[in-house]
Amino acid sequence: MATTLEIQVEQKKRLYMLLTLKKDNEGQNIRGLKEKIRATKAEMQQEDVAWVEKIVAEEI
Repeated sequence: MATTLEIQVEQKKRLYMLLTLKKDNEGQNIRGLKEKIRATKAEMQQEDVAWVEKIVAEEI
């Protein structure tokens, strides 16, 4: 069974991947992407969501 820390790491990785996919395809509609982002955020701690969003926003 995974530890809480391992779960948090995987959740952050997944959210990062989804948000960078959204950022890389701005202006395009990727069906289901918004729902996957919302579902991932819903299971995460707010601090982790904010941290990942900050990292993605800072990328060039």
